[in-house]
Formats: sequence, structure tokens, C-alpha cells
Amino acid sequence: MIDLDRMEEQLDRALTVPVARPAARPRPTVPLAGRAPAPAPTPAPAPTAAPPRPAPAPRRAVVAPSPPALAPPAPRAAVSGDVAELLALGRMEDVDGAIRATVDRRNLVTWTTMRALLDGRRDDVRTGLDDLLGLAQATEDPDTWARYWAQRFWAAFEWGDEAERLDVLDHCRSRAYRFDDLEWWGRLTLLLATMGKVDEAVRAFDDGRDLLERATPDARRLDALTDLVEGAAVLGDWARVALLARAVPEGGLVVVGPGVVCKGALERYRALGFLATGDGARAARAFDTAAATPPGHRRRPAAGPHPGPGRPRRRRRLTGRRLTARLSPRPAARPARRR
Repeated sequence: MIDLDRMEEQLDRALTVPVARPAARPRPTVPLAGRAPAPAPTPAPAPTAAPPRPAPAPRRAVVAPSPPALAPPAPRAAVSGDVAELLALGRMEDVDGAIRATVDRRNLVTWTTMRALLDGRRDDVRTGLDDLLGLAQATEDPDTWARYWAQRFWAAFEWGDEAERLDVLDHCRSRAYRFDDLEWWGRLTLLLATMGKVDEAVRAFDDGRDLLERATPDARRLDALTDLVEGAAVLGDWARVALLARAVPEGGLVVVGPGVVCKGALERYRALGFLATGDGARAARAFDTAAATPPGHRRRPAAGPHPGPGRPRRRRRLTGRRLTARLSPRPAARPARRR
């Protein structure tokens, strides 16, 4: 039989009494043959504190260089509208500068021919017309054709012989009768009167006047108005001159299209109106003003039958009172009194 009490007592003594263990024998430090003793481990150096980073130097403010002063913008190349405005103001030096600056071939030919017309340089006008005709034929551009015929009309009116005027007259009739172009009604009237075709010129004046009354007031209307006034003066029909001359504005020049032709000062046409109403003093002053307005030297107003190509014109330039006396309508001769 197992004595449990005795077993517990023995177990308690075993747990409370320390058991003595023999001391551990030291291991020999003799190295093995052929091997060097392992070096003693070197203690790792104590970590040192990193030196403080120097404070960053202050950054210099970078100042952007100031942009160079801009030159004033170069003047833009003048377009046709600009040249027309300069012409209307009589600023011929600016017109010549615009002509030199243009790079458009058509404008260059148009404006150089216009200046030749103003200066009376016939050979340059014919050269310019040939160049413009070549451009019109090459491009078939309606505006180029219109420029060519406008300049050809004035060249023929000023210096053309009978054949040249007849060619231009055919074109005038076509543009007026077939297409009802307002400006060509005025040119037709003026050319017919110049060539002595009185009846047709009177009819053209009346038809052109009817169309003029319905037209918008613009440069085309002013072109036709001045041609009709001068055409009536060439006919010596001062009643018809008086009908339209009062509508001619004051000051400036008459410019056809985009600088195609410059017909001279508006005062020329106002002077014809003063003559029609019998105001010779105002007519003389208007003629003098027209002569002093550049380019007032283009030509004197025509009155009466225009001298034909075989009848040389007088070189003498008439202005003021002399021109007024030459152009004034003559009173009808009184019948001789019977004695």
C-alpha cells in the first residue's frame, strides 16, 4: 500500500534542498594547429555627434533686367483706302510716301499712273495704262478693269486723239446705257459735250441727274456730280449747271475710287456754280482757292466747246478774275436799234 503522506514529505525535501553541481572545467585556450588565433573583437567606437550644419548664406535677390525701350511701331503699309483719304485731304507728300511703301503691284501701277495724270506726264501715263491693262487681262479682275478704264478715260479726255476718244466713248455708252453705272453717266455727259455731240450730251445729263437724285451720297455720287456739272459747263448750259452745282460740298479734292484718279479741288466745281448764278466775285475767289489747293494745277475747268486734237490749247494758265471773265456766260446780243 502506497503511503501518500510520506511521498509528499520526500517531495518537499527534494524541492527545498539545493542540489550541488560540479564546477565547470575551463576550456583550453591552446590554438588548433594551422590556425591563427582569432583577434579579439575591437569595440565599436562610440558614435560622435555630427557637426552642426552651417547656416545658409542669404540669397541675393535676382533683379530681372528691364526690357529695352520699344521703338514706335513702324507705319503700316497704306492700303488703297488710306491713299484715297490722303488724296482727298491734299496731303500729297504722304501720298507719295504711301506709293513708295506699297508692295501690291496693282496699287503701285494705279497710283503711279494717277500721279502721272496729275503732273501731266503723258508718256508715263501711257506706260502705266499698258501695265494696268496687262494686269487686268492676266487676272480678269473686275476692279482692275474698272481702274484701267477710269484712267484711260481721263487720259483720252486730256490728250486723246479722235480715235482714242471714240474707243472710250463706246465704253462710256456701254456702261451707262446697258449697266446704268452712275459714274459713267457723268463721264458720258462730259465726253459727249467735249466732242460736240450736244443733243446726246443733254439727254445723258438729264438721265444721269435722275439717277443721281436716287443715289446714296458717297464718293461715286460725288464723282458723277462733278462730271455732270462740268459737262453742262462745257455745253454752256448754265441753267443745268445751277441745278447741280449747289450740291457740291466745300473743301477737299475729288478722288475717284481707291486713289485711281484725282480730279482736283472741289472749289473748281463750286466756282462754276457761282458763275451760273452770276456771282463773279465768289467765282474768282473759288478759282483762286482751287489753284492754291494741291494739286490745283491739274487743269482749268472747261467751258464751251473743248478744243479738238488739231487745235492747240493756250499754254497760259488762267485763274481768278481772268478765268471768271473767260468762262462767264455771255448775255444775248441786243438787236440793233433802227434809226
